[in-house]
Amino acid sequence: MKTFKTFYSFLWKYNWYFIFSIFTGLLSTISGNFVPFIYRHIVDNFYNFTFKTFLLVVGIYGVARLGMILFNHLSEFLVRKYHIPAISDARKRVFNHLQNLDFAFHSSKRSGEFISKIKRGDSAFVNMDNDVNNELVYDLTRLIIATFAFSLISQELGR
Repeated sequence: MKTFKTFYSFLWKYNWYFIFSIFTGLLSTISGNFVPFIYRHIVDNFYNFTFKTFLLVVGIYGVARLGMILFNHLSEFLVRKYHIPAISDARKRVFNHLQNLDFAFHSSKRSGEFISKIKRGDSAFVNMDNDVNNELVYDLTRLIIATFAFSLISQELGR
């Protein structure tokens, strides 16, 4: 739990970028997951459409696809707006900690060890942000949408 508190202390300094990034990512995931439903509706009801309703449904399909793409890019842009400064803050904190250590500690260590550990820490920060804040949230959203889809299927099978 201490790891998460430390991790989010760096991210929460840029809380609006973080919140909007998660929100736009959710919108991208939701619109992207409803595209197959719209496509299925087009295929199932193709012969029942008038030209006007067909254009309306195809327009909704296009807006959903475009929304998915635009919200995804906006989310990635906002991730970079909080991610890069948060990593910079973490690096500064690590270097300040290393500078405050006594001479005996530094004389017993090699500088290459520090460099490799700091690089591993940077990649761990990036991976944790991607895995927890992006993939986990998006997978939970997909799970909710899949549950909704299966509930629709079970209703159709119950008829």
